[in-house]
Amino acid sequence: MDTKNKDKAYMIWGIAACVYVIVFFHRVATGVVKDEMFEAFGLTNSEEAGSLFALLGSMYMYAYMFMQIPIGILADTLGPRKTITMGTMLATVGSLIFACAPHIVVAFIGRFLVGIGVAVVFVCILKIIAEWFPKEKFGTMSGCTSFIGNLGAILAMAPLAYLNSFIGWRNSFLMISGITLILGILGWCFIKEREPVNPVEEMNVECNEWSRIWEVIKKILKDRALYPIMIAYALTFGSTMALTGTWGVSMFQDLYKGISKTTAANAMSFITLGVAVGGIIIGKLSDTMKSRRKPMILFGGMQLICWLIVVFIPMPWIVLNIVFFILGLTATSFVVSWAYAKERHPKQYAGITMSVVNFAGFLGGAIVPQLIGVVYDKLPHDNMQMVWQTALGVLTGLISIAFICILCIPKEKEVEQENYDFNKLDKTT
Repeated sequence: MDTKNKDKAYMIWGIAACVYVIVFFHRVATGVVKDEMFEAFGLTNSEEAGSLFALLGSMYMYAYMFMQIPIGILADTLGPRKTITMGTMLATVGSLIFACAPHIVVAFIGRFLVGIGVAVVFVCILKIIAEWFPKEKFGTMSGCTSFIGNLGAILAMAPLAYLNSFIGWRNSFLMISGITLILGILGWCFIKEREPVNPVEEMNVECNEWSRIWEVIKKILKDRALYPIMIAYALTFGSTMALTGTWGVSMFQDLYKGISKTTAANAMSFITLGVAVGGIIIGKLSDTMKSRRKPMILFGGMQLICWLIVVFIPMPWIVLNIVFFILGLTATSFVVSWAYAKERHPKQYAGITMSVVNFAGFLGGAIVPQLIGVVYDKLPHDNMQMVWQTALGVLTGLISIAFICILCIPKEKEVEQENYDFNKLDKTT
């Protein structure tokens, strides 16, 4: 990269990464204001309170998940600039609806719109990295993106708890909707494509031949090597989100009597901070080792050990916070899954390929917290410690399955022997 293009690349990536901060904020924010929303929507004494609250958080994930493949197509055709701007405008509207919701059903709608809107950002950032940066920088830049995005999740922990105590959860979300709007405007002004977007030339299809794109998707879905990595991504990301985005604050308030909501939120921030740092480490490690699989095995094994420690070894609260940080750091085994998937398919289909993998991750992010919600509703609440220990046991079991899947990922030398020639697709439909 020459100096001019390097500076421009980092500027464009930096603006998009700032937008990504708000994506993470929305993702985990509901877990901190659980009690206030229970009261606002009359769920305090409901027998289905756990499932409804988990569904509220998962509405974001379901929207995010179902948008992944369409976003891959938009990123490869409309380009990151238009796609990110439209997405943030929709997220602004969804956040306003959520903040003003008189009933939980309206809150569901708001969260769903937020999920659709912010879903566009990450795949577009990966597209920006693929276009503007050398191949050998992809893992590192993906990790840096994860780090910056997780700053938004940290802001949605203790800082949101403080803000909520002063102005309430509704005003807090009204404020964040305004910030979302401002970031969308900045994206429109500063994000550029490396070359003018031409759907006909870039995708090698005529405008009325969109069915050929689905042929590309089917080719990607036939790539068996992606399935172990997608399952591992789904279970790892889903389990992490069950703690940081939905249940962690309430869980550890009950498991460690006497700690405040802010203290518990700070503990979840250690997990998020670990994810942020771990994303950079595993991305750089992956690029240095010139391997995607080996760092995933290392981090996946360490993460399983951390979960086992949390479940089976009692420890002081301060020590537990250190374990939380390492747990978050090693949860980033999924960060290099995007690079692994991207390198198996032609560059012009990078957006679609990575969105297919991301679909699986957010399916896990939607389902796993709801699974814990079922545990919360079905077990008697006269012994909350037993309820949460059971929930932690379930999550540890899922992490064990994820590690087994990581071990099943094909080695890179096996990948290089495979050929996926999309250019030979029939141009007629």
